[in-house]
Amino acid sequence: MKKTYNDMTAAECVKNQVKTYWKIMIIYICALIFLSAIYIAERIFISPLTYGNDAALELHSGLSRVFFYYYIVSAIFCAIIFSLIGVVKYISFKEIYLAWGDPKKFIEAEELVQKKIPFWRTDRRRKCTIANAYLALGDYDNAWKYYEEIIPKNLSKCYNIYNMFGLACYYIAVDNHEEAAKYLARLEKVKATAAKKRKNLSVMIDYLKCTFAIHDGKYEEAKELMNSNIDGSILANQITCYNLKAECYYNLAAIAYEKGDYIEAIVRYRAAVSSGGKLPIVDKAKKKLEELDARIIKE
Repeated sequence: MKKTYNDMTAAECVKNQVKTYWKIMIIYICALIFLSAIYIAERIFISPLTYGNDAALELHSGLSRVFFYYYIVSAIFCAIIFSLIGVVKYISFKEIYLAWGDPKKFIEAEELVQKKIPFWRTDRRRKCTIANAYLALGDYDNAWKYYEEIIPKNLSKCYNIYNMFGLACYYIAVDNHEEAAKYLARLEKVKATAAKKRKNLSVMIDYLKCTFAIHDGKYEEAKELMNSNIDGSILANQITCYNLKAECYYNLAAIAYEKGDYIEAIVRYRAAVSSGGKLPIVDKAKKKLEELDARIIKE
């Protein structure tokens, strides 16, 4: 049975990723060499036409242009295909954190892979994923080192919803709700002006609104927002660089706990534990479950 990143150590994950990266590079270089060989062979094949009459020369010129454009288009097509393969492979790499809920292993793997693959950390989306992993661990200092690099120069012109959502979550975590509100407002404006509906954007906005509602003690509003998007958050896990599913269950449990509905709180905390992987929020949920079990037994 083929091992997934969930079954591998950080070092094994990196080894697999690096192997794929160099395999793609080697195959692409071989493809370019093959295309170049064909191009040179074609030029040699039509070279006798240069010694002919005007019609032969015109034919040679036309064929030369066709072969040149064919070579360029083929090279670009190969680059796109191999780039897509690389992107798909990296998405599975991110699942160490997003799907399997292991931000610690993801960070360790990222640190290792950055040393082995050139230009690995140049992408802003990737920085956001790393920052969110640190945030999930409660390591705000290291999270900020990455978030600081993706702060938009002009928020009113920013359309990167993933980075804005990550920054909003960070500001909420460090209790800077005023700054988080700016990003929430911008996300709402992007949604209002978008040409088509984006479910993941709606999930992000409702999640942030729910967090604000909990902070303000508006539990019914928060519960309604959370329940309406609990399924959508599963989708958003894969595309927002943030593990929402466990967070949603935990917040629903916290709301039920505050309202004195301990049975529902237990159900929600257990759901957070089962969906949270190795996120720190799982330990918090387990502690709450122990507390609730003791309370119920006592009563």
